[in-house]
Amino acid sequence: MYNSSPEFTFSRRHRSKQTTGRQLEVSPTPNMFLRYIVVFSVAFVFIQPSHAAAPAALTPGVAVKAEYSAVTDLFLGSKVAFTLTVGFPAGVTSGVIVEILPSTNVTIMAVGSVNMTRGANLDIDPNTKLVYHPSEESKDAAFKIYTRGVYNFSDVNNANTNPADAENNLVIEYEAFVVSVDGLTDGATHWVSAGIEYNNSYNVWIGQVSYTMKTAAPTLTKTPTYNLTSPASATSMDKGDKLTVLFETWMPYPSPDMAAEAFSLHSDPNNNHLQVVSLRVKAIGQNFDGTTVAPQVDLSKITSTGVLCNTSWSGSRRVRVALPTTLTNKESLSTSPSTSTADDRIEFEAIITMTSDAVEGEIYPVGFGIEVDAAEVWVSYFNITANAPSGSVSAMSLNIGDVNTTACVGAMNEFTVNISTAETGLTAFSFNVEVVDSNNIKPSGVMVAHMEVLETGSNVLCSEVNFTTTSTAGNTAVDNSGSMEFNITNFGTMTDLGGNSTITVKVVLVPLPGYAITGDAYKVKIGLTGHTIWMDETTVLDISCENQPDAPVNYVFDFYHNCTGNCLTRGSVFEFFLDITTERNKNPGRVNVELAVPTNESESFFVICGYEVVKIGSNLKCISNKTITEATNVTTLSDGTYSRVDVVFPVMCNLGVVNDTEEDKVRVRMTVRIRNDTNVNSTTEEWFGLGSRYSTTQVWVGQYKICIRAPDHYSELARVLGVAINPADLVGDFPGVRGIEYSFDGIEFKDKPVVFTPDVGNSSVYNIDKPFITKYVGMTNHPNQTCQASCYVNHEMVVTKLDGYLEIFNDNTGALKSQTPIALDGDNDTCFALPVQGDTPPLFWTRMNTSVVLGINASQFDIVITGEGISCAKHSNNRVLQVTTPASLQVSYPESSSVGKFHGNIQFCTLTDDNAVANSFSSCQFRCECPSPANCEEVIIFLANEENGSNWKLCEISATNF
Repeated sequence: MYNSSPEFTFSRRHRSKQTTGRQLEVSPTPNMFLRYIVVFSVAFVFIQPSHAAAPAALTPGVAVKAEYSAVTDLFLGSKVAFTLTVGFPAGVTSGVIVEILPSTNVTIMAVGSVNMTRGANLDIDPNTKLVYHPSEESKDAAFKIYTRGVYNFSDVNNANTNPADAENNLVIEYEAFVVSVDGLTDGATHWVSAGIEYNNSYNVWIGQVSYTMKTAAPTLTKTPTYNLTSPASATSMDKGDKLTVLFETWMPYPSPDMAAEAFSLHSDPNNNHLQVVSLRVKAIGQNFDGTTVAPQVDLSKITSTGVLCNTSWSGSRRVRVALPTTLTNKESLSTSPSTSTADDRIEFEAIITMTSDAVEGEIYPVGFGIEVDAAEVWVSYFNITANAPSGSVSAMSLNIGDVNTTACVGAMNEFTVNISTAETGLTAFSFNVEVVDSNNIKPSGVMVAHMEVLETGSNVLCSEVNFTTTSTAGNTAVDNSGSMEFNITNFGTMTDLGGNSTITVKVVLVPLPGYAITGDAYKVKIGLTGHTIWMDETTVLDISCENQPDAPVNYVFDFYHNCTGNCLTRGSVFEFFLDITTERNKNPGRVNVELAVPTNESESFFVICGYEVVKIGSNLKCISNKTITEATNVTTLSDGTYSRVDVVFPVMCNLGVVNDTEEDKVRVRMTVRIRNDTNVNSTTEEWFGLGSRYSTTQVWVGQYKICIRAPDHYSELARVLGVAINPADLVGDFPGVRGIEYSFDGIEFKDKPVVFTPDVGNSSVYNIDKPFITKYVGMTNHPNQTCQASCYVNHEMVVTKLDGYLEIFNDNTGALKSQTPIALDGDNDTCFALPVQGDTPPLFWTRMNTSVVLGINASQFDIVITGEGISCAKHSNNRVLQVTTPASLQVSYPESSSVGKFHGNIQFCTLTDDNAVANSFSSCQFRCECPSPANCEEVIIFLANEENGSNWKLCEISATNF
């Protein structure tokens, strides 16, 4: 039963139930009707026709409208309508809420149109609106399904002044229609509910009507129509122009799965002269869209664009738009009218463009189609002839926002400019700002620090911007000019809601300390070039003050390096970084970074080999490498290194452009090495420090302890064969920029050119191509890499100590022995003076181990002695073992292989090549042929001269296996 009149009638067509109850212990909640549908006992309240006054209690009732009273079965697209009548008693009924609920947990039916009227006795605002609530899955969709509607009348007062019953009644007429039968069983029962809360949710009433759901497709009596409306036939287009095409369907189907397409029909698939810019649903009839109070279709979400900013800015050859699959025509099963009407209309709009490179006079066919349930049901096309471009250009313009015409040195001056762009498709233009001295006397001291796009209108589909700054004045450090190069796509408004073609740009100017001073006046030139020539020079900045910096500011300093170890050797270079994370939206003014600390040169162990600002975050717009370089102060040493560097950031403003901490940072890179004039005699530790001054009052100081590794020292001598490293400590390849330096006195060091080769049997060892003898040796940088950073790697020099392997006759002070390595360094240009009569000793006699000192191991070998003023003759004037003039030279080897480092009796080697030149450079080659390798373990060299004060030298001793 569905009527609350006193005469109950039973209907076979459908059932209704109406339930009242009191809520005594449960607090009022939204959606409470969902909770009480089945929990209250049934009670009916009747309205007597003879009464001429308000009912004694609130009397609701729901009834099916007469035109739908015969409907018992519902299909997809079926609609039914109801009337809810609520009679109010005299006085105030508090907290009245009416809810219409065609679906509960599963979306089956939706709320259609709703209309409310009230009797004259009721104090109800006639403008009270129903609040439509979409289902959770459709709330953000293009087609909203309203499964619930709520009226909140608050307190209703019945004045009871009019005796007519109808004047006590609130009447709500509402529709419900089927939007889905998914998941239903054919023949299932579905209840359409309505309910009331009143007396502040103390009382609840619910009325329901049941229907039988049918899942089979309904019988359709109406057919759709399709039409191309504009243009209806062939037409022409100017190159660079656009054309709007309209086509439509009157679609009476209950829930059509629809799509539409617009496409170029040019026979060449690579021809892109005719492009589809966009395709959208422009309008939709009320049978789909519902009421104007709560439209169900969001047309802005049923659009597709052929303009793809990553590939095709002018459009595409084919564009497709799909309609929501939930779209439902609530009048699809109605029989009156019997044909589709404008209320079933779905109108499509396509925008196409003829590109500027199209061929004039060529015909470009374009087509349009509609699909229903995956089947193509309609296609239409027409031809477009390309014409010459019209030549008319839509002008662009600028609107400059309020500019603060007074500025302070070191402070930011911001303003905005609105650029009205042309709706002409692809457009390129430049937006320019230049600041010049008003009197054209001095270079500009105002920096164009930043320009950024704040907002882009919806008509601008694609936008590519490149911002650059430059100096147009004599002072090249101040970038007084900024330019934004724009490439955009703007085909105009594509929605009925209208569009915006404006681009809003923010400009930030900064009068720089040291360049701008109080009293200056600067003209700000703002203009457009490219598409439109436009210029404004009316804005003048008067510099009237010095900026008071923000203080204090929250700066974070991070002083670090990227090596695994923190040691330095003589001549190697250590790399440090200082990261300063600035505070966003703060301007502390000038910031200094001073290195090294202490700055007293006499106290400094280190020098700055190099420095650079390697990172300026994108939020830091008031500084550039040019202004930093000009403001920075250095103290340069004779070798080109720096004893002191004061890196100056003139204005360190943070504009907070992006929300990224990395873009709040500046990073200073510095390379450090030991001073050239500092002796490193022992391994020790030293501190490298630096500091910063900022916001005029804040100071930060940091320091890092560096271990100093002294060169390896051998009290006698050692032959260097290579180096052993720890691969775990190695950063990058070995040797990289690393080399070897050596010294005989620990004071004067020389670079030793070597080539490192990995040892075959030990991956941690690198052998050198030319072993050499020295007293001091260490790792360093190559001579041409004196400022190139290289991380320290733990290493040990691979050497053979020469203790007991090299002997010099009567060299009591060790002077000759300390110079002997000069003759073993493989360099004929390095020599030392040989002793003469009167010296101690008066001659040079040396015995050396061939394998250890000369690096040979054979039973016979060749040995070459080179020097200045020497003779290759073993016995001058045939006198055996007699010192003669010029100098005498003897080379011999032991004739026995007795145990020990040195042997006893000797045999002389044979002179095989005599290149001696009197008093000049000489070269003597001897062949030593031993009985066995053991006999060749040592060689004896004797050089004597009977002349006092003779200037003769030994340059090189070298040997090779024969």
